[in-house]
Amino acid sequence: MEQFIGNWVIPNVSKVKFQGVLTVDEDTIQIDLVGDNEDFSNFFGLDKTRPQGDYHEIKLDSINGYAKSSLDNKDRAICLVKPYFVNWTQSDLIKITYRAKYLIHGIDIPSINNFKVQNVFVKYDLLDEWIGKYGFKINLSRDPKKFHVSIEFSPPSHIILHENSKYKMYLHFRAKSPWTNHKPKLTLSQSAFFNIEYKHKQKLENVKDLVYIIRDFFSFTSCTPIDIKNFEFKCHSSRVAKNDNRTNSLGILIDKSKVIKTVTNNYHHDFLIHYSDLEKSNVNVIEQWINKYEVLSPVMKMYLDNTYNKNQYLETEFLNYVQAIEVYHTRAINHKQIHLRIRLEELVNKYSKVVSQIIPNKLVFIDRVVNTRNYLTHYNVKIPKRKILKHQKMYDTSVRLKILLQAILLDEMGYDLKYIKKKVKNTLEGSYLYS
Repeated sequence: MEQFIGNWVIPNVSKVKFQGVLTVDEDTIQIDLVGDNEDFSNFFGLDKTRPQGDYHEIKLDSINGYAKSSLDNKDRAICLVKPYFVNWTQSDLIKITYRAKYLIHGIDIPSINNFKVQNVFVKYDLLDEWIGKYGFKINLSRDPKKFHVSIEFSPPSHIILHENSKYKMYLHFRAKSPWTNHKPKLTLSQSAFFNIEYKHKQKLENVKDLVYIIRDFFSFTSCTPIDIKNFEFKCHSSRVAKNDNRTNSLGILIDKSKVIKTVTNNYHHDFLIHYSDLEKSNVNVIEQWINKYEVLSPVMKMYLDNTYNKNQYLETEFLNYVQAIEVYHTRAINHKQIHLRIRLEELVNKYSKVVSQIIPNKLVFIDRVVNTRNYLTHYNVKIPKRKILKHQKMYDTSVRLKILLQAILLDEMGYDLKYIKKKVKNTLEGSYLYS
């Protein structure tokens, strides 16, 4: 948890400076503003008889301030974006509590509605492992009588992933070290960032949307939900903080609306798609992902939620996979209202070369999926119990549906069936389903 204590203003609403404390923890961004009746009267028109519910209707664009961090004791310019009312209390002083889904710190933003950025630098979890390129070269002495180690480091060249008329996306490598000769050890760390360079300045909300589309891409390719460790952007601002006249600086965005806990310790073989696969592909996979995201996004989110939410019931996992497949077919193939059985038949037949080894009897597989879905969703008691999946058989079928979904999404990203079959086989190596 980090707290910021300082002075706060409501841009374009009130010139009054409120005392307040901003608290940022793992899940929440919350600010408590304190003042007397006179401080708040012009802005809120507060009085003791006014119903508390009225304050929910007060819409703020931002709350800006200069505040000192409880962690490093440094002053920072901070902007809470689109804060919403939570509570107010009054004794001798009035305290009003607001929360926000995200904030920006490091720069002064006079008007969030007119705020635009042009260069974005994002650190996604597992990005270094996904790329697998490092600039270290270690030379060890072969002389057994003399131990000698030399370390050379040259950051890898930046890698362009995608470019169009609106922006350029590329990977950039940074390195950092606490350069000092007074310690018996030296630490040098390389870190990769995903950079987006726009041709023209963009509103922050539009930039955020694209950053999260790319995050979902990495979640799929890395086979784990990916979180954003760092979200920086370069912009021109009136000032960075008090007594600081710099005008070209890095702003940092902290977003609590889409926090995801990442599963760590992934190795090369865990990735469904590694960067090396992109290098060998003739198709721009990232471009395909972005262009088809509107169609893929609900399917993708159900797929990821199912795969990595270990606490949900087996029936929920099964139903989510079935719904994801049904939604995909509806959005991408046939918009008409047709039976689930027909949708499954078309998709299983289309990807038969990929799933034939784990779905040897297509008719029985589809029949069990449809009957179980109908029983769980519509409680159709006329369905014979022998045709309803339970326990281990439901789990096995869910795994098969997951593999079918992987094939569908890889196909949408431009990979051919030969590549998809190879990747699916690698995913299932060691599984009794593929034996």
